[in-house]
Amino acid sequence: AMTDSGELPGEPTISDIANQAVSLCGQLESACLTDLENKYGDRWADTQGWRQFMAEYQCCFPAQYLDAARGFLPALRTLDDWLANPILRLPTAKTMLVTGFAGSGKTHAFCDAASQRLERGLPSVLLLGEQFASGEPWDQIRRLLGLGGDWSRDDILTALDALGEAADNPCIIFIDALNETVPRTGWKSHLPAMVETISDYPWVKLCISCRTTYLADTIPSELHVARVDHCGFAGIEDDACFQFFEHYGLEAPGMPLLQPEFLNPLFLRIVCESLQRANVRVLPNDLHGISNVIQLS
Repeated sequence: AMTDSGELPGEPTISDIANQAVSLCGQLESACLTDLENKYGDRWADTQGWRQFMAEYQCCFPAQYLDAARGFLPALRTLDDWLANPILRLPTAKTMLVTGFAGSGKTHAFCDAASQRLERGLPSVLLLGEQFASGEPWDQIRRLLGLGGDWSRDDILTALDALGEAADNPCIIFIDALNETVPRTGWKSHLPAMVETISDYPWVKLCISCRTTYLADTIPSELHVARVDHCGFAGIEDDACFQFFEHYGLEAPGMPLLQPEFLNPLFLRIVCESLQRANVRVLPNDLHGISNVIQLS
């Protein structure tokens, strides 16, 4: 059996080894510095002037190992950070948690993913958190899928597992916006068992989303799954604005939009729709903040 990260239980992961290498390299740097200071004095041993003096007048490089350790440490830290990226865990992960602020595009991402998988003939199940209530989730999933009362949890998962195997691609159960379930705290007691049960079916995976501000209320702290944060249009604000304005037949802004609200896809959509309804093709200079947008609408 493999863990949710795709590693064998008890075996050190690549990330564990990289983390240990960072720690050992840090210890090596500290040991080299101590040795250097003991031999040459702590005032001079770690200065550029002393290094230059030893190289030019003594033709030796006593700090070379200290410098080598310091040069190697950033590379190891970069590797360690890269290995810690949850994206690398996803191919072997059984469960994925998508988080993000309100309006960042989590629901659209789930719908797009399910739609694109459907076009490729890959099986998916897309459910919304608002469709759930308190109580055992599998019986609610059965009703949402339109299955009869004689379908058990294992019957549902066996059927989905067979669909995934037939498509040679896992069947993904998408449950969007767990925070919209009433009460949202119900997932704390049911989600760990749900994740554990799905792990027994090799051709079934679970993808869930939750608004970041409600994580503590919705997701149990002991649940360790691959997590990806949906950051909206952060880093691609200009391209996003241009495409949105073009889609709505508006004139694209001549200057970059620096207001943080434009990182939010939902806010950008509301702005464009408000301008379109008001028959305004150019974004007013003072139109920033949700209050002004609502007034325009």
